[in-house]
Amino acid sequence: MRRYVLMMAMMVFLGTEILALSTPVGQLTLYRIMALGGWPILLYSTIIDSRQIKIDANNPAWLHPLVYLIWLIWGLFSGLWAGSFKHWVQASFLLLVGVSSVWALVLWIENRFDWNKLARSIWWMMTGLLLWGLFEVFTNTYLLADLSKLDPYNQFALGWTRRIPVTIFTNQNDYATMLIAYISLTVVRCIQTKQPWWKVLYLVYLILTGLLIFLTDSRMILLSTLLYFIILWLLEYRIDYSAKQIIKLAVLAGFILAGVIIITPSFREKVMHLIHIVGPSMNTGDSRRMNLWRNGLVLFSQSLGLGVGAGNIEYQMQMQPFLPVDGFTNIHNWWLEILVSYGAITFVFYVFSYGMMLRQLFELRNWQPVRRRQITNVFIAFLIVYIFASITSANNIKIEWHWVYFGLIISYLRIEYQHYRNEKEGYYELINHIA
Repeated sequence: MRRYVLMMAMMVFLGTEILALSTPVGQLTLYRIMALGGWPILLYSTIIDSRQIKIDANNPAWLHPLVYLIWLIWGLFSGLWAGSFKHWVQASFLLLVGVSSVWALVLWIENRFDWNKLARSIWWMMTGLLLWGLFEVFTNTYLLADLSKLDPYNQFALGWTRRIPVTIFTNQNDYATMLIAYISLTVVRCIQTKQPWWKVLYLVYLILTGLLIFLTDSRMILLSTLLYFIILWLLEYRIDYSAKQIIKLAVLAGFILAGVIIITPSFREKVMHLIHIVGPSMNTGDSRRMNLWRNGLVLFSQSLGLGVGAGNIEYQMQMQPFLPVDGFTNIHNWWLEILVSYGAITFVFYVFSYGMMLRQLFELRNWQPVRRRQITNVFIAFLIVYIFASITSANNIKIEWHWVYFGLIISYLRIEYQHYRNEKEGYYELINHIA
C-alpha cells in the first residue's frame, strides 16, 4: 500500500486537466480515483485478507483524521438544507476525496522510512511545478492557462518581469499558496541531506521560489513567506516565551499598529477603505473581498449556525448579494468557507484540530533530537503562516494538494508520537532491568 499512497500523493500535482475525464460531477482525475479507491482496498484488507487496521487511541495525532471524518459526515448531512443540490454534490465529492486521501496517508505511512519517501515524492512533484512556472515566465508559453483572463491587456509581451506563473492552477494566488508549502518541504530536504552540493541546490530552489512568489504579485503570500522565515529563525534558536509574555507582545504589537494607523494618513485611508461598505473604494479588490466576507457572515447567521450547505456559498451569494461585490461569489477565505458552508460545529472542530496540531508539534520538539526538531519547526512555521496564506485563494476546497500536504503533516505527527512512546517504554524497561 505504500507505493499506492505515494502514487496517489504525486498524482494530485497533475491538477484537473492532465490525464483527466470530464463527468457531470466534475473532473475525474487519477488522484481522485486513487483517493476513493483506498476505501475498497481497506475493506478488502480487513474482511478478506484479515489484516487489522491500527488506530491507536493513545496517539493524539489520530484526533485530526477523526475531525476530518466528522467534517465529511456533516457536509453530507448538510444536503438536507442546501439550496443547490448540484453544488452540494460537487463539494461533497471533493470533500470525500480530500478526507479519503488524508486517511490513506495516516493509515498506510507507518514509519519514518515511508514518511521520508512520501515527503521526497511530493517535493519532486512540487519542484516540477516550480520549473514549469519558470518556463512560463521566461518563455511566455502557457500550456493550460486562459490568457484572455490572465493577460487581458497583453502585458506579458513586454518582458518576463510582467508575466505571471500559474502552471496547473486557475490563478496566480493558488500557485503562490502552493509555493509557500514547497518552501517548507525544501527546507526539510535541506535539513535531511548531508551533501553540501545538495544544500546549495536547495538554496537555489528557495531563491527561485521567492522570485516566482514575487512575480505572482500575491501580497499576502509574500508577507507570509517573510513571516515564515522569521518564525523559523525564532524556533531554531529556541526562544521560548510564556503565555503571559506572548500576550504582552501581542498587545504591544496592537498598540504599534494602532499608532501607525493614526500617524500615517495613507495607511489610515487604506484601512478606512477596507472598513467602509460603500464609497469610491467599492471598485477595489480589497473592498470587494471584505464585502464577500460580510455577505458570508450574513448567510451564516441566516442559516442559524448550521451553514448554508457544502458548496452552496457561491449559489447563495448569487441569490442574495447583500453588499455589492461586482459579480464575484467566491468568499476568498478558507476559514469563512468552512464556517459559512459547514456551520459553527464543524468550524469549531476544525479550529480545535488546527490548534491541537500546533500544540502537538510544540510538544514533540521538546524531546526530539536536533535534526528532527528542525523538521518539526518547519511544520510549526508553515501551520502558523497558512492561517493567513489560506485566505488568498478563491476556493480552497478545490485546491486538492492541501489535503495531501496536511495528510503528510498528520502522518508525521503520528509516527513521531509513536517513536516517542517506544523510546520512553524502552527507557523504563532499561531502568527496571538495571534495578
